[in-house]
Amino acid sequence: MAICLNCQHVNPDDHQFCAQCGSVMTLLQRYRAIQILGQGGFGVTYLAQDEAKPSKPHCVIKQFSYIGPGQSKAAELFEAESTRLENLGKHPQIPALYAHCQQKGQQFLVQEFIDGQDLDKELRAEGAFDEAKIRALLLDVLPILDFIHQNQVIHRDIKPSNIMRRNSDRKLVLVDFGAAKQASLTALQKTGTVIGSAEYTAPEQTRGRAVFASDLYSLGVTCLHLLTDVEPFNLKNNDEEWVWRDYLTGKKIGTELGKVLDRMVLPVSRRYGSAAEVLEVLNALPRGKTRRNFLMWTGLGIGGAGAALLGDRLRPQSAAIRTDPPPTLPPMPPAPVPTPNKISTPLKRQMISFETVFVDDRGEIVRREKRQAAQYVETLRRREGAEYVEQHRRLPETERLELLRIPGGQFIMGSPWGEDGSLPSTTPQREVKVSSFWMGKFAVTKAQWFALMTGYDAYDGDNWWRNYSTNLDDKFKGDKRPIVMVSWQDAQEFCRRLSQRSGKTYRLPSEAEWEYACRAGTTTPFHYGANITTDLVNYNGINLSYRNRKAPNGTDRGQTTNVGSFPPNGFGLYDMHGNVWEWCEDVWHDTYAYPGAPTDGSAWLTGWDRNVRLLRGGSWNDRQIYCSSASRSSNDSNFRFMSGGFRVCLSAP
Repeated sequence: MAICLNCQHVNPDDHQFCAQCGSVMTLLQRYRAIQILGQGGFGVTYLAQDEAKPSKPHCVIKQFSYIGPGQSKAAELFEAESTRLENLGKHPQIPALYAHCQQKGQQFLVQEFIDGQDLDKELRAEGAFDEAKIRALLLDVLPILDFIHQNQVIHRDIKPSNIMRRNSDRKLVLVDFGAAKQASLTALQKTGTVIGSAEYTAPEQTRGRAVFASDLYSLGVTCLHLLTDVEPFNLKNNDEEWVWRDYLTGKKIGTELGKVLDRMVLPVSRRYGSAAEVLEVLNALPRGKTRRNFLMWTGLGIGGAGAALLGDRLRPQSAAIRTDPPPTLPPMPPAPVPTPNKISTPLKRQMISFETVFVDDRGEIVRREKRQAAQYVETLRRREGAEYVEQHRRLPETERLELLRIPGGQFIMGSPWGEDGSLPSTTPQREVKVSSFWMGKFAVTKAQWFALMTGYDAYDGDNWWRNYSTNLDDKFKGDKRPIVMVSWQDAQEFCRRLSQRSGKTYRLPSEAEWEYACRAGTTTPFHYGANITTDLVNYNGINLSYRNRKAPNGTDRGQTTNVGSFPPNGFGLYDMHGNVWEWCEDVWHDTYAYPGAPTDGSAWLTGWDRNVRLLRGGSWNDRQIYCSSASRSSNDSNFRFMSGGFRVCLSAP
């Protein structure tokens, strides 16, 4: 079977033209696509065969199809960088470039097909690498990095799935860099993202300032992942310090090689400056048993087949830092939340997979990405005999409170002057560093609330909750709907009870944590992109007030929706835009211009009125402009309203 490059219709092998759209089935009258290998944000990758050669050898076709801001510039760069990719492909461990062309207004690259298996699959098949395999990896890949750096190219996406072991000679081949990735760089930066896969990206690269040493960092993290079989995000402690040795599970790593790996993942000012420098240090290390193991291991054959796929992950950019100090006021009534900042019991984590989406200026989906996140589940057990149990017998005996690990990093908080929908309260922008933490995958639901809060008299003495089922409109009563009509003080009591029951310290997110988690590496107005529609977010889509609006009018549902009804963001979090406003820990400030705005991700707890607390995210009742990543609102700490809810956080160990 053959695949049409224009419409992806599957045709018989002997068809010269597509039966569906009539397009010619071959590229340059010789390359025929036979299988889709993958689809990324900037195109499709096909396995193809070269029909101009008697043996019809396999090759790879990469189709560039980026749609979005800077599209024309990205296309120009794709074409210009093909020359650079041709030069890089002269290295025996980089896929060769066979052709670059346009057909029916679309651009294509044809590259060498690497018959082999990437190191991510090798890790899953064979388990964690030992010292000999890590050393062999470094000795094989570092000369490739030295070569591309001498050609003034930064790979920007070193990770296990982009390093392949070729079957024919068992050499490692570096893939997924060059024209397609570099062509998208300018367009990506304009729309507020940074090339690279988040887990492996160097700190300076997340700020849009990648240097050659950034590739060394990514290679170092790759080695730590392969050595421990633990996701990189989980190899750091709460202070963002590497603790990879804690996950070696009995393996021994030589002191000297360990020092090399440590230095590869240091801040850029203390990291190795070049691949050649790392090679020099490695070659000077004692070999002994490690060398013998390496020679034995390189005689093993690795099966499988694969090829480089087109696509990138997103990370935030940065700007200037602003700093403190604040005014002080008499204390408000203390929030009933424990103060320790550590988890008292170990978390049983599991990796989950999800798909996030990205949109163009009209809010139409142009890209889908598969991602993973670490998840922890807290079980909520309801109290027997309580009034709510009697009224709601259909609830399960337990409720799952799912939290996702949010990796630490730096981002630009707020919205830039002149951005569509920006408000005075979201300016001026400032750079903030956030430590890793856990955040609720969803806003707290009605079922979860009553699993803990049955019989609760609110902070101000109100016993409204005892009549929740009769006081609330039927549109908001579903067990999977986010809890509404909760004040900041009510949310604090939920966190206190959950902390007491679990032995951990649950809390509300700081405003900085909330926005960082919402953006998930983007700097566009919404984590989906430049726009949203009511197909993606529950908000009032009638008569939009968003300036320069391109998205069509949507619907006004007039109520909350079940949590998780729309695609998650890049961290796996649901409903960060719309559905319900979410309480944050912070005291309200009507601008970030006041002295004292924290830059470390902590809550801003000083202010003129500490009874006024902050909300984020917009709601079902708000227009698009109020649902952006930077949008802010406030209310009294004991105020309850039909569009106000919350989600919980947990400091990472």
